[in-house]
Amino acid sequence: MEVDMTLHARERVMRRGVSPALMNLVLEWGEPLSRNPDRLLLTRKRLDRLWREGKLDRKLFLRAEQAVPLVCVVSEGRLVTVFRPSRAI
Repeated sequence: MEVDMTLHARERVMRRGVSPALMNLVLEWGEPLSRNPDRLLLTRKRLDRLWREGKLDRKLFLRAEQAVPLVCVVSEGRLVTVFRPSRAI
């Protein structure tokens, strides 16, 4: 899946070492936050569930396991930023 990114998002993706596959995983399977639905959160719990349901290959699962929790912020169909929350959001 190709996603349109802002310049800020491109810089953050590169700086934070988020692979396109990992970013697409969050965009496809991340859960919108109740207080801010533009933020998609991929948690370890959600990742484990996807693994058990057979929706991920082993390589992507192992890579994602090291990166979660991970948040993608999407506004008007464009990726605005990507970050790993340091506390509950």
